[in-house]
Amino acid sequence: MVPRCTGAEPGPAVAAVVDRAREAGVAQPDIEATDLFALIYMVDSPAEFARPLDSDIRWRCMAIAPNSIGPRVRHRSR
Repeated sequence: MVPRCTGAEPGPAVAAVVDRAREAGVAQPDIEATDLFALIYMVDSPAEFARPLDSDIRWRCMAIAPNSIGPRVRHRSR
């Protein structure tokens, strides 16, 4: 079982976007709208900490983060 982020609830528009992404196959089948809050927190907290060293780190992290909710891809072994 995958643990879920609890607490803040996304609005219906966010839930609809996540549902559509899941149905279209561009999001993992077990992703939920509430998982987005956890993802944002996981990216923003370390980025805020590192900002004095690298002011662009938040944007680089946010560019990478969507890949974590996309469909899982199996790589062929050679």
